[in-house]
Amino acid sequence: MKKKSSISKKTVEQQLEKLREARATEAPLFEDRPAQKGDLATVDFEGFIGGQPVENSSGKDQAVELGNSGFIPGFDEGIIGMRVGVTTNLNLKFPEDYPAGLGGKDVVFKVTLKKLGKKSLPDLTDEFVQSVSELKTVDDLKNTIRKDIQQSEESRIKKDLRNRLLKSLVSRNPVDVPPTLLREQKMALIQDIQQRMQQQGMTQEQFQDYAKKWDSDFEQSAKFIIQSSFLINAIAEKHSLKASEDEMSQRLDTYAAQTGIEMARLKEFYGRPERQSSLRFQITEEKVVDYLISTAKVRELPKDQIKDPEEGPAL
Repeated sequence: MKKKSSISKKTVEQQLEKLREARATEAPLFEDRPAQKGDLATVDFEGFIGGQPVENSSGKDQAVELGNSGFIPGFDEGIIGMRVGVTTNLNLKFPEDYPAGLGGKDVVFKVTLKKLGKKSLPDLTDEFVQSVSELKTVDDLKNTIRKDIQQSEESRIKKDLRNRLLKSLVSRNPVDVPPTLLREQKMALIQDIQQRMQQQGMTQEQFQDYAKKWDSDFEQSAKFIIQSSFLINAIAEKHSLKASEDEMSQRLDTYAAQTGIEMARLKEFYGRPERQSSLRFQITEEKVVDYLISTAKVRELPKDQIKDPEEGPAL
């Protein structure tokens, strides 16, 4: 089953609104009233745990769009209703998954509201379009956005179909996985996600808890990767679908055109055997998936009629 592409007028309008939001300016607020949702507030704040200042939890003249600031839950809501010049303490709690070892801890934010303003969005005119792009008219911009969304949607659908197809392939053609290979692949997955989580501020202790929680999912994911790679290689061998040297070169040409990276640097990067092998398998897998799709009966269904796979760790 394949998810059906659906791009509504509302989706395009939402993208246009985001573009206007990105070019918004602050206008003065002449009303004498408390802060409201949607206001642009300028605040000083400092966080305390147990009476002690929290590192990286303070700011001066911080701009906050109330209701859309990205601060921890309760921060914006605590400012709403305040008046300019007032200082208050907000008794909040860091989310459980908050990095730097602060997850789940109670925190007090001392906040001073210094100024209130409102957001002013530019009108959607041909002049605005020309100021933010090389396009000439609003209709040109709408058509471009619609085309970009369509390409993105088609890419997402293709990726989803690929995942469903491989899952079906593995389910119908079970392959024994050598224990040693399974351990190595599982460890590689864990190390990869640990590196990404640490870059986001997760501590070693937090990651150990995370890895323990998702241990069986890591093992299943590692097993699936090995089984699917065995089957892909077998199908590629049987139907002469292995990536050729010409296809490898063409892929580097594509990368160079898309990224602007010099070909010499790309060839140096993919000169290492493991990276070259990875690229070769990637191209081979794409060819095998395209071959399987061409020989299978694929039905298009709306997204809400297709059950998504159960969630596991973000691999």
